Amino acid sequence: MPVTVRAKGGDVLRFSFARTLIHRPCLDVERSDIDSWIMPGVRIMDARLLVFKPDCLGDDHFVRDTLIGEMLVSEQLKDALLATGDPGLKFVLPKDVWNIFWNEDRRLH
Repeated sequence: MPVTVRAKGGDVLRFSFARTLIHRPCLDVERSDIDSWIMPGVRIMDARLLVFKPDCLGDDHFVRDTLIGEMLVSEQLKDALLATGDPGLKFVLPKDVWNIFWNEDRRLH
């Protein structure tokens, strides 16, 4: 969905973002290392390691996990998006999702 973003430094024209309407429980709670919950069994607040169920996407290419709210994409969609050369794309492996917020000693960056 293309939009114009107005910021202090100027406008960003033709900015695009995507939002999936498919929500699915892809996280493997038993194999993940979860530190705390916002609501137990409903929404995760913090985790040291996230492990996703194999083939949780099924035939879909773009879903949102119900427990963490992160968007998951298939390798096929990821490759197609990267082929566009868009510099604004960022893909993070499951093992690195929470590590973007925390140092090794569990303090915020």
